[in-house]
Amino acid sequence: MLCRARLVGTSFRGAKLDDANLGDTDLRSATFDEAEMRRATLMRARLDGATFRRANLVSAWMIEATFGAVDFDGAQLDKVTFLRVDLRGVRFVGASMPQAQLIECDVSQVSFEGAASGSCSRSDFGSALPIGVLKPMTPSRFSDQRAGLDGGLAAAADGGGHRLP
Repeated sequence: MLCRARLVGTSFRGAKLDDANLGDTDLRSATFDEAEMRRATLMRARLDGATFRRANLVSAWMIEATFGAVDFDGAQLDKVTFLRVDLRGVRFVGASMPQAQLIECDVSQVSFEGAASGSCSRSDFGSALPIGVLKPMTPSRFSDQRAGLDGGLAAAADGGGHRLP
């Protein structure tokens, strides 16, 4: 567990961090390239300038983390959940994202070029970009909004009737 640590600029290249809890950790400019981070939790982590190139983040949770110029190029983001995250300027070029969920996220200026999302085509990513910030939610409406890249992003902006697990 690395909660509340200050690890600015640290290299985790190729590290085995499956099930890691990196909550409230300062990871600005850290390198996670080719790291194994299945089921990792990054709640309120500071990730500005971090790189996750070709990292395996299957089933990871990114909750209220801060992003800025983060690079997920070629990363495995299957079933990853981004919750209440400002993703403006983040790169997902060539990332694998089937069943990824973007819940209450700003996806304007995000690069999904060449990203694969299972049943979604590249045009589905393109149609997600103009949505920007999804509707603000009250706690009572939280379960009514869910944005999955496998067909739910536009629906989630309208409530969509999806439910969180």
